[in-house]
Amino acid sequence: MPGKYKIVFYLKGINNLKGCAMSEGISKLIEEYKSTKKSLECGLKWLPTNEAARSKIDVINMIISDLEQLESQCR
Repeated sequence: MPGKYKIVFYLKGINNLKGCAMSEGISKLIEEYKSTKKSLECGLKWLPTNEAARSKIDVINMIISDLEQLESQCR
């Protein structure tokens, strides 16, 4: 999962972009989170009672949703 500082710096860099370039940067970040989510979900197949992983997936889902809303505003 991307670190929180990486996200802050990445989003600050995206703020300097306009329109399509900003949308592409956000799309890249969304894909990174989706990949992390997929990895955690695979881990849950091995350890289905891992509540920490479930909590992280919930947080990732919220972040993905927020980023998708931001991306739609950039279009």
